[in-house]
Amino acid sequence: MIQPEDIFKKKDFVDSTYSYKLARVYISEKYKEILFVPMGKVNEGTYMETFEIIRDQWPCDFGEMEINLENMLNKYNPQMERHEDFWPAYKASKAKSRKAFTEHYILLRLESDYKNSYGEGEAERINVRAQASPLETSYYLIAQKHLIDTNLAQAVIDIFNACMKIRS
Repeated sequence: MIQPEDIFKKKDFVDSTYSYKLARVYISEKYKEILFVPMGKVNEGTYMETFEIIRDQWPCDFGEMEINLENMLNKYNPQMERHEDFWPAYKASKAKSRKAFTEHYILLRLESDYKNSYGEGEAERINVRAQASPLETSYYLIAQKHLIDTNLAQAVIDIFNACMKIRS
């Protein structure tokens, strides 16, 4: 059994059962919107948001959310060209300023679990991580779910709700 504290530790082992995926989800209760933002790798250690952002209302249809999460993760670009746009998600949002964006949107990071081995026939695992507040760096809310059925969508909703409780 994988322990929560082990999910984001650096390890030399890399399991290549599934291709690597990285994405962000931004959710705003105030603006009633969710943004599904694929990421791309520009060079070693540098990742950027792509422009292939999927927007939906919040709260959204649970089934549509699961489809959007999977589509977003599958749009990860391992060889992306650097672009000059600082923050595509902010520009696609309803927020009128960067300050409003960071205050009213909760950022969730979704990433493939490629640091732990997979059992035979095991579905792909995705790590979901969020900070309750943009200024809070001492702890994160973390979940790890398989990319099947509704596990991942439920983890995103649960972590978002926990972040909202902490913020209030």
